[in-house]
Amino acid sequence: MRKRILFIGGLGFLLLILVIRFAGYLPFIGIPRNVEGNSSALFFRWAHRNLAKIRSQPILEKDLILVRTGEELIAVNAITGKEVWKYGAGSITIPDNMILVQDNLVLVRGNLNSALDALNLQDGTFQWRLPNAPLDGMIGTATIDSGRVYVSRGRSGYVWAYSLDAGRLIWQSPQLESSFVSMVSRPDGLYLFNTLDLIVLDSETGRVKKYLKNRFEGRQPILLGDLVIQQFQKMLIARELESGKVRWSYPRNTQGAIGYIGVVNGKVYASDSCCEIIALNLADGNLLWRKQFDSSIDSTVVAIQDLGYVLLQNGSIHAFDLETGGNAGTILTAPPISSGYYLDKGLVTDANYLYATFGDNSLFAFGTK
Repeated sequence: MRKRILFIGGLGFLLLILVIRFAGYLPFIGIPRNVEGNSSALFFRWAHRNLAKIRSQPILEKDLILVRTGEELIAVNAITGKEVWKYGAGSITIPDNMILVQDNLVLVRGNLNSALDALNLQDGTFQWRLPNAPLDGMIGTATIDSGRVYVSRGRSGYVWAYSLDAGRLIWQSPQLESSFVSMVSRPDGLYLFNTLDLIVLDSETGRVKKYLKNRFEGRQPILLGDLVIQQFQKMLIARELESGKVRWSYPRNTQGAIGYIGVVNGKVYASDSCCEIIALNLADGNLLWRKQFDSSIDSTVVAIQDLGYVLLQNGSIHAFDLETGGNAGTILTAPPISSGYYLDKGLVTDANYLYATFGDNSLFAFGTK
C-alpha cells in the first residue's frame, strides 16, 4: 500500500511538472512573459521559453540565435524559434556574454574553473578547449578573427593567441603591465584597451607595435574607422585612434550615469540611467535630438530600416525615428519588468527580425513581414 501511494504521488508530481512546463510557468522563474500590446511596425513571430533563465544577451549568427543559461549554451532557429542544439557549458551565477563566433566555430566561456570551449556552430558538438592556466587566472577578455582566438587571463598582463583549428598555442605576448577591458582584432593588429592606455600588438607574432599611455581614459571603447568612442565620467568622448587626441566631447547634464552606447548610420546613440537617449553626429559630436522614456533603458539601439528600437526596464520595446527621435510605436510585454542585471537582456536584429531577451526564460522574435 505504501509503495502504491509513493508511486501515485510520484506520478502526480511528474504530471504537475509537465503541465506547468507546457503552460509556460516554471517555479523560481515565474509567470511566463507574453505580448500584451503592439503598436509598432513589427509583428510577433514566436516565443521560445527555456527551463532556465537566460543569462546573456542574444547573439545572431547565420540562421541561429545563441543564448547562455546558467548551465547551457542554447542554439535556436532564428526563423522557427525551435531549439536546434544545446551544450552543457558549465555553471555560472552571473550573466556572461563571452560567446565568440567565427565561420562554423563558436567559443563559449564556462564556469570559473574552466575556460573557453570550442563547438561546431551547426550542431553544438565539442571540438577543443582552452583551459585556464593556474597562475594566470580565468579568461577575462577574448576576441576572434579568421585564424586565431586571442585571450587574456586574470591580471597577468599577457595575451595569448591560439589557432582555431585545434586550440594550438601560436604566441604569447610580452608582459604588458595590465589587464584589459576590451580587445579588438583588426587587419592591422590586435587593439587592447585598459581604462587608460591603448596597446596594439602584431597579430602574427604578438610583438608590441604601439603603446599609447594615458591617452584613452574612459570605459566602453567602440572603434569606428579612425575614431574611438568612450565614456568618461558623464562625458562622451571621441578620440583619434592614431594619437588619442580628442576630436570632440559631449557633456551629459543629467543625474544618471551613461548607460548603453551604440552607433548606427553615422550617429551615436547614448542612454543614461534616467530614461533618456541622445543622438549625436558622429563626425562632430553635435546634438541632434534627445528623447525621454517612461522607464530606464536596458539595451543599445538597434535599427530596422529607418526605425530604432530599445528595450526598457519595464519590459517594453519602443520604436522611434532614427532621424528625429519621434515615436513609432511600442511593444508591451508582461510581466512589466526586466532583470536587474546589465548583461542578461537585450536586442539583436538581422534588419528584418528583432530578437529580444528580458533576463527571464523568454526569447521573443518580431518581424517586418
